[in-house]
Amino acid sequence: MNSKTGILDRSRVYFSPWVGILWLALPFGEAKAEDEKRIRPNVLHPAAFPRAALELDRNSVDVGLVLPLGNAAPPQAIGQNRHYMILFGGQAIPFRPRTAHTWAIFAKASRQADGTLAVEWFTISWLPAEGPVRPLRLWPQPGKNYTLEETMQRAAEQKDRISMWGPYEISALRYELARQWFFQLNSGQVRYRVLDTLWYNPRIAHCVHAVTYADPDLYRRIQPVVRVGEPGTSRLAMMYVRAGAFLQPEITHDWLIPVIGLDRYPFVRRLPGERIPREFR
Repeated sequence: MNSKTGILDRSRVYFSPWVGILWLALPFGEAKAEDEKRIRPNVLHPAAFPRAALELDRNSVDVGLVLPLGNAAPPQAIGQNRHYMILFGGQAIPFRPRTAHTWAIFAKASRQADGTLAVEWFTISWLPAEGPVRPLRLWPQPGKNYTLEETMQRAAEQKDRISMWGPYEISALRYELARQWFFQLNSGQVRYRVLDTLWYNPRIAHCVHAVTYADPDLYRRIQPVVRVGEPGTSRLAMMYVRAGAFLQPEITHDWLIPVIGLDRYPFVRRLPGERIPREFR
């Protein structure tokens, strides 16, 4: 507080670790229990989302048709749906904390009567709407859910190395929760902040919790994320395995990679829980 003006000096607050700890511990601006029910996507009640947001975001779900690929591309039965998740993590080499990022792609495949597959997919990649990531910023800021192309362009500008886990098959419930949360992220009701609170708050998210919030088992794990980028995402992939999110974690459905266009990018394929040393030079 400035003794002359009586105005809070935000620059001092920004760099004070003790004030930061107190800030995270306080339930400032947190959602109440009834607020959580309204904000959190409910697979049984999609009408809870603003209609304008739903209409807007349906246009940002990518859809494609795939020629018959034999046994390599389930589902086989006409009208049957299968659902998939691909997890990504990366950071600049040498490591810079503000470049670390975790995101995911969710996909649904449906076998058509003519033998083709109709595939729809969307990306959850939550970052500041403008400017770089500021890890020590205390105040939340507008966020943006970036497309795959936008995310990869940003990664290229930062000279990031990107790792990929999957594609893994997931349940219809997990896919639908992720799809509805994707709509919510694009509705403008969620803001971005790297520093987590110690209280449950779906109004504010960083990139990791923007992904895990759509999972029925992991969404309440709000502990601060210490490991970020590739090491943290590898640990997160193992958390999905232990939660039973990946139906067959030993199988990756690689036929999806060219369908989504991931073969255009230099990803490093990883296993859940794989140790990835941090590179500082």
